[in-house]
Amino acid sequence: MIGEAGAPWQACGALDRLAFGPVPPTLCRLDLRETREILSYVVTVIGLPRAIAVFVYEQRRERQNEEEDIFQRLSDEYPEFLQLVLDNAYLHLLLRDGVRHAEFRDALPQLLEGEDPEFTA
Repeated sequence: MIGEAGAPWQACGALDRLAFGPVPPTLCRLDLRETREILSYVVTVIGLPRAIAVFVYEQRRERQNEEEDIFQRLSDEYPEFLQLVLDNAYLHLLLRDGVRHAEFRDALPQLLEGEDPEFTA
């Protein structure tokens, strides 16, 4: 109890405000340097892992927002692309034009994996 003679715990001014009640007498006799050292350990043990966790969370959230933004922009521009292709169908920008290039022909089997078998025939 606080204020009783011989009590193992006592009130200790500023340390009481940092702690959640009375502190051991040995902590009451700490000088400023020792107090700062203890507080730096508390920050290192509690604050640093929390700061890292908050940083990782924010980075993930920012990356997810960027991905959603890219998807939204692609979704918005896709109808315009389709209209452009339909308006310029006379240019014959079809698959057969790409097959003329050896690099494209070599990569074509890998590009067509998972496609409709009738399309690949």
